[in-house]
Amino acid sequence: MTGDGTTRIRAAKWVIAYDTAAGGHTYLRDADVVFRGTEIVHVGADYEGGSDTEIDGSELMVMPGLVSTHTHLNGGPMATGFLEEVSDPFFGHSPMYTRKGPFWISDVNTPARDGGKHFVAAMRHSFTELLSSGVTTVVDNQGSGDGDELWLQTHAESGIRGYVAPGFQEAQWRAVDGRTLGHEWNAAAGHAGFESACSTLDMVNSHGEGRLVGMMFPAQVDTVTEGLMVESRQEARQRGLVWQTHAAQSVPEFRAMVARTGRTPVQWLADIGMLDETSMLGHAIYLDHHSQLAWHSRDDLGILAESGAAMAHCPLTFTRWGTVLETFISYRNAGVRISMGNDTGPVNMLEEIRCAFTQARVADDNPTSLSMSEVFTAATLGGADALGRTDIGRVAVGAKADLVLVDMAHPRMQPAIDPLRALVFVAADRAVKNVYVDGRLVYADGGSTFYDSHVSSIDLTPAMQTMIDEVNDADSVPDVDEITSMAFPVG
Repeated sequence: MTGDGTTRIRAAKWVIAYDTAAGGHTYLRDADVVFRGTEIVHVGADYEGGSDTEIDGSELMVMPGLVSTHTHLNGGPMATGFLEEVSDPFFGHSPMYTRKGPFWISDVNTPARDGGKHFVAAMRHSFTELLSSGVTTVVDNQGSGDGDELWLQTHAESGIRGYVAPGFQEAQWRAVDGRTLGHEWNAAAGHAGFESACSTLDMVNSHGEGRLVGMMFPAQVDTVTEGLMVESRQEARQRGLVWQTHAAQSVPEFRAMVARTGRTPVQWLADIGMLDETSMLGHAIYLDHHSQLAWHSRDDLGILAESGAAMAHCPLTFTRWGTVLETFISYRNAGVRISMGNDTGPVNMLEEIRCAFTQARVADDNPTSLSMSEVFTAATLGGADALGRTDIGRVAVGAKADLVLVDMAHPRMQPAIDPLRALVFVAADRAVKNVYVDGRLVYADGGSTFYDSHVSSIDLTPAMQTMIDEVNDADSVPDVDEITSMAFPVG
């Protein structure tokens, strides 16, 4: 069910509106924002039509819903407050292969386990966190398999606008001698995963009243062969879907692809016809110019820009591992289409925006090279563009009524000279009051309007303990206390 009737936000103190002539956002003062059903019908002063519902905007900022183009919603909560400090010097300080990998032996947070109760708790926790930070559209990258119907149902019941990306791969990562990235190949399993993903994509349109969309997702550039990559790309084009894969996300991946193909990950994907305006790369950090690679060429950035492919920039997770994009400004100047994602927990887009801004200025060694408006644009219009949409990520007549109402009276928003800076640098999600998707109120009073957000988050604790117990009981991986430790000794 979508929003009913006409709702007028009257004389909003601030509006981050879309200026069609300029092709970007602009501030409006004391402006009305009116939506009818799922669509915005008026932005500006002195709305003269009737309305069924009126909201006093005198202490509100109305801004467009943010767009997150890369997340792992069921897995992120199972690492938050637990695995932030792990790293591995043998793998370019990426913990994916030897520190986080062992936890993937537990399926406690999958839809097929225990009726999906832990899965639903993790998903609802993530949805609430996304909405609390102003995200109204999210791309959810997950493995495909049993229980995908529950996955779709959970998305639909959240009220968020979701892009469901069921993943598949032909190889599993293996850490050889704890020092080298290896791959254990199973082509049959990869093709079965692809068929399962296609079956899931067939079901998407029957959920979410048009708010759910599918996405083709071969999981990683180094775990899928050329044949299946090409087949997945052809399938995405036939279905009219955006295609995404993880690429250039670690030093070991870069070296593995060069050893296997003689080409960098970006070059290989371009060579086999994967990159165009309907494709997206998750992370795209380790292009051949990156200082940690000490590589001899500087071609990848130009290739990525010329191809028209978008990237999903998720700085928060990687910053914790000592990894930065080099640099947001360089990608922007080259013409790369930049969107923003959340990857793993916390899935808080306001934190990602702040991190991207500060990280970029440090990495570029230039404190004036990037503006907050550019990063906010990446998290709104950039995400919409990456998804091929012109009706989200903006407050404009004809756009979807995906709106975020910020409480300008919140103490952390004071003194509100520039409301966007006050929100990102100071107040963050504490000042997010209400969130609408398709004109329907989906977040209010600090939680979802469809389920008890507090109960869902509390349910994560037993799920986490089950996961830890299963890792400790496995013979093939180290015990949890060898992988990570508490911030302080426990007396």
